[in-house]
Amino acid sequence: MEMFAREVDENVLRSAEEGVWPSALWKHVEEGGYTALFSDAELGATWEDAYPIVAAASNALAPIPLAETLVAGWLLQQAGIAQPDGPLTIIPHAEHISRMSAVPWGAAVEHAVAVVPNPLESSVVLYRIAHLETTSGKNIAGEPRDTLNAAHSEPVETAALPEHLPSDIILRFGALIRSAQIAGAVNRVLEQSIRFAKEREQFGKAIGTYQAISHQLAMLAEEKIASEIACAFAWRALAADPSSDAVAVAKVRAGRAAGVATGIGHAIHAAIGMTYEHTLHFATRRLWAWRAEFGSESYWARLLGEKAVARGGAHFWSDIT
Repeated sequence: MEMFAREVDENVLRSAEEGVWPSALWKHVEEGGYTALFSDAELGATWEDAYPIVAAASNALAPIPLAETLVAGWLLQQAGIAQPDGPLTIIPHAEHISRMSAVPWGAAVEHAVAVVPNPLESSVVLYRIAHLETTSGKNIAGEPRDTLNAAHSEPVETAALPEHLPSDIILRFGALIRSAQIAGAVNRVLEQSIRFAKEREQFGKAIGTYQAISHQLAMLAEEKIASEIACAFAWRALAADPSSDAVAVAKVRAGRAAGVATGIGHAIHAAIGMTYEHTLHFATRRLWAWRAEFGSESYWARLLGEKAVARGGAHFWSDIT
C-alpha cells in the first residue's frame, strides 16, 4: 500500500481541488486490481479484504472515489449486475430521482449506483452519468459533491435489492467508508502535529517538549486509536451482517475523533496551520466534511439510542456495552 503514500503529494491534492482528475493515481489503482475487488464473485472477497485498501488510501488523503467504487461494485455484485469499467460512485439518497444531491464525485465518474426505495421491493439501479443532468458542487474540502437529475433518463440496468440487504444499505456502507477515511485523516493530523512539535521551537526548545503540548498529542493519539478500533470492528461486523449496528458506533466514534483532532491539530500548529499554504487543512477540512456525510454523529447516536430503548431494560446494558 506504499503506492498511495508515493503517488499522493501536495501537488496532487491541490490539483484535485482545482478540478484536475488524478489520472496517474487512478491508473495505478486500477492496475493494482483494487477497483475490481468485488466484480468477480468467485474471488470471494469480503469487506475485511477491502479495509486495508481504503485505510491506506485514507491515510494518504487520496483524492479519488476508490471507496465509493468499492461500495458500488459490491452492491452491483450482490444484485447480479456486472460492474462497468471506470470509477463509480454511490447516491446517498435516491427517493427523488429528479434531484439527487451531494453525490460524491458525481460528475467526475462514469457510472453511479443507487437504491431506489419502494414499499414492495426496492431496486438497485445503475446510471450512466453521461445520460443525466448534472450540477456541480463541492464540500468544504473542495471534493466534488454534485447534484444529479435522472428524471428524463433510463437507467443502464435495474435489479431487485436482495432480501438480506436493508433499504438504507448505501447510507450504511457510506458511513462505513467515511469512518475509515476519518480514521486515516486523524492519523494524518497526528503525524503532522508530531512532526511540527519536534521542529517548532519556543523559548529555545521544541514545543513538543512542553508538558501541555505532549498532553495534547497523547489525547490525539488516543482518538486516532479509538477511531481505528471502532472502524476495524465495524468492517468485520458488516462483512458478516450488512445490517449490523457496528457501523453506527464507528461513525459516532470517528466523528468524535474528527472534532478532537481538528481542534488539537490547529491549536498545535497555531496561526501557520490556518493558512492555505500549509498542508494541514487538506486533512482537517476533510474531517469537517466527512463527519457530516452519510449521517452525522447525532443521526447514528439517535438510531442506537432508539433501538436500545425499544429493546427494553433487560437488554439495555448489553446493548450499550
